[in-house]
Amino acid sequence: MFSTEELKRYQKQLVLADIGPEGQKALKQSRVLCVGAGGLGCPSLIYLTATGVGELGIIDPDKVDLTNLHRQVLFTEKDIGQSKVNVAKEKLTELNHNVSIKTFPFELTSKNSLEIFKNYDLVLDGTDNFEAKFLINDTAVKCEIPVVYASLSQWEGQLATFYAKNGGPCYRCIYPAPPKEIILNCEQAGILGALAGVMGTLQTFEAIKVLLAKQFKHKNFNCSRLLHFDAMKMQFQTFKIEKDKNCPVCSLPTEKIELKETQSVLCQTDFDLAISVKEVQDKDSSQYVFIDIREPFEWALGHIENAIHWPLSKLKGNEFPNLDNTEKIILYCQSGIRTKEAIKLFKDHGYTNVSYLKEGFSHWQGPVVTCS
Repeated sequence: MFSTEELKRYQKQLVLADIGPEGQKALKQSRVLCVGAGGLGCPSLIYLTATGVGELGIIDPDKVDLTNLHRQVLFTEKDIGQSKVNVAKEKLTELNHNVSIKTFPFELTSKNSLEIFKNYDLVLDGTDNFEAKFLINDTAVKCEIPVVYASLSQWEGQLATFYAKNGGPCYRCIYPAPPKEIILNCEQAGILGALAGVMGTLQTFEAIKVLLAKQFKHKNFNCSRLLHFDAMKMQFQTFKIEKDKNCPVCSLPTEKIELKETQSVLCQTDFDLAISVKEVQDKDSSQYVFIDIREPFEWALGHIENAIHWPLSKLKGNEFPNLDNTEKIILYCQSGIRTKEAIKLFKDHGYTNVSYLKEGFSHWQGPVVTCS
């Protein structure tokens, strides 16, 4: 089962009651695909290799760039300009030669995803854009394999394990369709390097638990919750997520799931409709009606005092709050991006006295309410 070298290498894991020889054997027989060798993928790959997973697949078309180095800890200055997957394979093999590393130095597409995914037991989503996350989710649901998802933005991260076959929700149960606005990725919004290390390592924990659950027929991972980490506040919170019986993907028989590329479309908005946080707070903010268009879990983390919660999804469904058109309405989301779509919907619905908070809730300095 194990060589003398492996027994010595993994001895600290082998003594764990929840792993032992059978658990280590399960890890050794497992195949994990990591989509993205970036800020999330690097720590995940390092620890999965050290843990002794049997095979790791790595998908990434990019070359190492200087701007990657503050968070992508597999790479060094001498690697700049080289293929990420090739460098990763070399360094991971140096860490643990027992692990088989397979590289895919190209982009994941709807044409190749099924052929690749079907050879793996688990997928780690280390991507930073909606298009890739939707394709990863849809392919994994079709292949009936779990996905450990994570995302990053500035000082905050999210994590969830999606396994529709096991009765849990999928990514599209939370986000049924791609946003029509541009959502900034970590390159655009900024990211603290250490945050990627935390969230990528947490992905590894979840991956190991999923792989062990397959062996021991128990479930120490939870497919019905979303973990949110705020590094600035050093605060972890979990939120229950429900399976959507009308989900456009996981509610379908697997043979009816179609794989296709998705696109996010920028909603053009008149910048004259933007109002800065400073402008609002220099005036009497009580003269405004604030409408928070974020998701319920974002609202729960904190919102402007006396604001109305009206998620963007309701607006897209042609549901609007009952407001007097003479009132001064200010829409806000986390960073000011999603409101560009929401304000167009309000305008189309006949509201004329409406603007949006330019910098979003992330820059708000006034009274904030949180939901316990």
